[in-house]
Amino acid sequence: MNVINRLLLLVLLMLLHHVAYPQYFLNLTESGVREEVKTAFGKGIEMKQAVRAGNTYTLTWNTQDYEWSILFNERRISKVLIVFPKTQESLNIYVQNLNKTCVPISNTDWKSYIRDRVYKVEMRYIAEVSELSFFTFTRLE
Repeated sequence: MNVINRLLLLVLLMLLHHVAYPQYFLNLTESGVREEVKTAFGKGIEMKQAVRAGNTYTLTWNTQDYEWSILFNERRISKVLIVFPKTQESLNIYVQNLNKTCVPISNTDWKSYIRDRVYKVEMRYIAEVSELSFFTFTRLE
């Protein structure tokens, strides 16, 4: 295998890692999420907290191609991960990787089976907001 093929394989593995890994951010405390984010993306990630309605809140952070947001419930446990691709290319790459690492249910829905847990992944689209597309991850109980 030549050097270029090795580099392409390394890049692909890195992309697949970041597609599958965020699902582990669910059903964790805030400190658990922060540790997992550091493990997945490195210590240089700055996370911001925002209070929502009642006792719920979100943690958000950015990477080069995506904005990430986790919603915590009133018991301070992470319940929903939302991933916002920053470009159409990032969106396309994410869908391709979901098709490879998850079970496609439809063009916009997947199921993921990781560590004896089942996750629902949905691609959502809001035409009224500049054709905004994003992904939601939730754990199926």
